[in-house]
Amino acid sequence: MPSTLDKKGIQGRYGGIFPISCTDTMIRSMVSSRLKPSAERQQMPLTSWREALGVVDWTSLEDGKDEPRTLPDDLIALTSDDAYVREVALESLGERLSVEGVRYSATPPAASLLIRMLREEVIAGADTGAVLRLIRRLVFSDEDDYLFDGFTAEGLRAIVLRKSRQSESERDAELRRWVEEAPTPESRKKRESNYKWMGAEAIYQLEKLEIATHDSIMEGVPVYCTYLVIGERAARLQAAALLGYFPERAVESMPALLGALDSETDPDIMATMLIAIGLLGPGSEPAAPALRSHLSSPETIVRWASAIALAWHGAAIDGLTLRLLRECFTSADELQTGIPYHYGLIGHIAEEAPKRLPRHPTP
Repeated sequence: MPSTLDKKGIQGRYGGIFPISCTDTMIRSMVSSRLKPSAERQQMPLTSWREALGVVDWTSLEDGKDEPRTLPDDLIALTSDDAYVREVALESLGERLSVEGVRYSATPPAASLLIRMLREEVIAGADTGAVLRLIRRLVFSDEDDYLFDGFTAEGLRAIVLRKSRQSESERDAELRRWVEEAPTPESRKKRESNYKWMGAEAIYQLEKLEIATHDSIMEGVPVYCTYLVIGERAARLQAAALLGYFPERAVESMPALLGALDSETDPDIMATMLIAIGLLGPGSEPAAPALRSHLSSPETIVRWASAIALAWHGAAIDGLTLRLLRECFTSADELQTGIPYHYGLIGHIAEEAPKRLPRHPTP
């Protein structure tokens, strides 16, 4: 019997109700998009984003509007000469690819296409920042999980692999144990609610979608590095933020961020680059000196971002860094800045920074 969940909705990580259909077709398309039958595939390497668009069997996937066959129309519309057509298409893609943090089986291949379109520079320069912002929004169910709660893709990948080797009954039994082992009555209530609304299979399927989407977007790291240099302001800002999400690729992104930081003059972009470097951890020895050099920047937001980055990077924290962190979360408690992380609330980020251990301890 196919495993299904009707569209009454399922409860997400933080309690929201999300409409989604969880079918066997969806399960099969979680980790990699389903392709058209082999007889229809191109035998030669794909040479353009349009060829890649035609290889995906969109009708076998699901999106937020239940109209996956028309999803390519929105992707193609991003190349229109009409700014209004592009704007409508981008808004539609946002609604199709993620609803309240839930991704669909069409999300990973669509994200890959967006990245390819950016690489081939077929999207108008003024829109590249908005496209990168959409891609960034798809990476995590909740960005705060990554920023503050120790979420790692490696950990989720291991969970999905382990669950893939279990039967449905074993996954259900594991979820029941998780509910019963809740440390407090409040957390048990939340876990029971998740179990009631979702169940083990729906959670497993969503986890598969989350890591599939994350990994498809991580493949765009070279593109984001490029847009640090060639992009307009909005694109540079979003590209910098994206690079901070993938510590697995720090060997590529750290040099790009450090190099771009030397020539960048926009304070918000500089602050975003600094925080991204901190998120990547001590993957490159020159990072800590570069971060410290900006503690004396004439720009307040750059000084604050340097202190946050040093706290997250795992470098030794001195008195100046602590003073700047304290200054940031007391002076900017509700100040919304132009940095993309955590809605721009840099004061909240600074308040959390000293509380958490470095995410990437030095080997």
